[in-house]
Amino acid sequence: MKAANVPNYLRQLLPALLLSVGACSTPSVAPQVVQCPAIPERPALSQPIPSQTYSERAQQKFKTWREQLTATPQTSKP
Repeated sequence: MKAANVPNYLRQLLPALLLSVGACSTPSVAPQVVQCPAIPERPALSQPIPSQTYSERAQQKFKTWREQLTATPQTSKP
């Protein structure tokens, strides 16, 4: 017995549609286990502690810079 007045292109399209819907519903790749990153180790205290703090060194550099600028002779205006 022949299918009741179903166009030929629909008969060819229906299996392709059913296969594509079935393919989308199944997972193609197994889920991956995500590992959390490891916590890094604490840094070693092998570097010596500086004799001056950052603020003291910066203040000294500013003072030296200012002395160099003020020691520079001024140019005369033309």
